[in-house]
Amino acid sequence: MIRYVPLAQTGQVSLARFDHPGTVPHHDPHEEVAPDFTVNFVEQGAFRYSAGRASWRLGAGTVFVVAPGLVYRCRHEERFPSDVCFSLAFQRGLVEDVQRTAGVSKWPGLRVRQATNRLGYLKWLVERTPAAESMALETIACDLLRATLTEEERRTHVASTRQLAWYAERVRAVCERFERDYAQEHSLTSLGRAVGMSPYHFARIFRELTGTPPHRRLLEVRLQRAAQRLRDGCPVTDTCFAVGFSNLSHFIRLFRGRFGTSPSRYSRGAGIRA
Repeated sequence: MIRYVPLAQTGQVSLARFDHPGTVPHHDPHEEVAPDFTVNFVEQGAFRYSAGRASWRLGAGTVFVVAPGLVYRCRHEERFPSDVCFSLAFQRGLVEDVQRTAGVSKWPGLRVRQATNRLGYLKWLVERTPAAESMALETIACDLLRATLTEEERRTHVASTRQLAWYAERVRAVCERFERDYAQEHSLTSLGRAVGMSPYHFARIFRELTGTPPHRRLLEVRLQRAAQRLRDGCPVTDTCFAVGFSNLSHFIRLFRGRFGTSPSRYSRGAGIRA
């Protein structure tokens, strides 16, 4: 018997956890058909997963991606299985949008891979984002889906659950600091000191978990805030200095590179591209 525990749901994404009641003996069906587009994390235990002639032993730390219509088989050696899976199910339209923007031609029928620290971090964020914040939840889920489909597997150290949570808390704190204090000056030394890490170690962990270096993350926040100010009618020069840039020509060049038009044209509503 499989127990389905719903965790959160928006219009585009649903989160759930699957396990097995410890009091009911489990019997594996001969075969099953996947109903949804899903990304699944094996959190504990192990089982054999087969599709066609391919077969895998999925254990803790494994991630498997499934497309609807996939015919598969699960085999457990235990009478009372101990495996637990965390699952994200996506609506087709959202999957197609992620594929298009990520340059992925199609969703794989089945893909099995090992979790990375970045995937673990995105899962950590998804689990801690309230369903009421549907846009934030869907955005993080899309980042996780994109990373699952496009990120290359690398032979790097994968942090333990406890260590990853420690890193994740500090990386999220810095991201929130960027959102709040984007106009202030920041350095790797000050940010690392604030979260109890050396500058180099902090920069490496931040990039590994978020997929971008700290200075790039801060730059994106500043440019987004600048775009909002320009839409609200603020002058270009005032906007430049208000969001933390110290050089107007540098700001104009970066803004043009990000939005495809100059700040002055953007403020007039011409050629806006997010």
